[in-house]
Amino acid sequence: MSHWAPVSLHALTVTPQQALAFGVELSKLVEATGFQLRTADPRRYLISADGSLHVVDQLGRDLSAETLSWFSPEYVRGLETSATSDVFLVGLAVIGALTHRSPYLRESPLDTLRAAMEGQWAQPLRAMRPDVVGPMVEVLVRAVLPKPEQRTPSLAALRQALGPLASPLGTEHDWRSLVAQCFSTRAPLEAAPDELASDQARLVAADQLEEEGRHDEAQWVRLECHVRSAEGSALEPLRETLAPLSDALGPARVAPLARGPIERCPLVCGGACPGTWERLLLTTDPAVRRCGTCGADVLFELTVAAAWQRVLDGRTVVVDVAAPRTFGDLTPADMDQIT
Repeated sequence: MSHWAPVSLHALTVTPQQALAFGVELSKLVEATGFQLRTADPRRYLISADGSLHVVDQLGRDLSAETLSWFSPEYVRGLETSATSDVFLVGLAVIGALTHRSPYLRESPLDTLRAAMEGQWAQPLRAMRPDVVGPMVEVLVRAVLPKPEQRTPSLAALRQALGPLASPLGTEHDWRSLVAQCFSTRAPLEAAPDELASDQARLVAADQLEEEGRHDEAQWVRLECHVRSAEGSALEPLRETLAPLSDALGPARVAPLARGPIERCPLVCGGACPGTWERLLLTTDPAVRRCGTCGADVLFELTVAAAWQRVLDGRTVVVDVAAPRTFGDLTPADMDQIT
C-alpha cells in the first residue's frame, strides 16, 4: 500500500487565493474540533493528499525568534486567550503562507516579542507580496491587530470577509488547486510492511531470522510476543529477560523488529495517527519512522528515561516493550494540551 507524506505549508509557494482558501479551511477545522491554536507557524500546518488539513502542536521548548514570531500577543503576555486569539493566528497563518516569514520576526527573541505585542511589522504585506490586492491586505491586517477588541470578532466573520476575495470559482476550488499542487510532482512513499502484525506470523519470522544466523533478533521477537500477551505477575519477569537483550542489540537493531504503540504524538486535530510503530513509514534511519498522517518523525527508544527528554521537546516516541512502564510516566505537567 502506498502513502503520500503530508506536505508542510512552509514548503509551498501559493497564490493569494490559495492562501485565503487555506485560511478558510483552518478556521473551519478549529471550529469543528474546538481546538485552540497556539501558533501560526506554517511549518505546523500539513496538507494530506486527500485534502485534509492537520495541525501539529509540536512547540516543545524552542524559544528562538522564529518560533516566538508566530505567537499571539495574548500568548506572549501570558494572558487568557479567546476566540479573537484564533482569529489572530488564522490571519497570521495566512500571511505566513504568503510570505514564509512572520512580519514580527526580528534578530533577537526580545525584539520579536516586543514587535508582536505592539503590532510592529518589519515591512508592509504588499512589500513582501506585491500581488496581494488592497482589500485582502485590509482583511488580514485587521485580523492580526495587537488588541483583541480591535480584530475581526470571530472566525465566521473572518471567513465572511475572505469569501469575496476568492477566485471566481470559490474557495473550495482554490483549496483543491492547492492540494493538487502539493502532490502533482511527488511520488508516494511506501508504507512499512505489516506482515509481522500477528504473533503467529512473527514467530514464523523469528524462525527465518534464526536460519539467517540472527539468533539474538530471533530471540527478541519470540520474547516480545510473550511480553505482549503476558498479564499480571507474569509480565515483569519477561521484561527483565527482554530488557538486557534489547540493550545488547541497541535501538537500531531492535526498532526494525518492534511493533510498540506510539506513546505521545503532537498531532492535535485534523486526523488520527497510526497506533503502532510497524505501521509508520520507513526512513533511512532504522530508529526513526514518519507518520503518514501528520508527517511527524517518530523515534524508537529503549527506555522511558531516554524517551523522557524527547517528550519534553515535543517529539513523538515509541518505547521498547521491555521498558517497565507506569501510568502517566511520559505525561509532564506542562504538556496537558498535547494529545
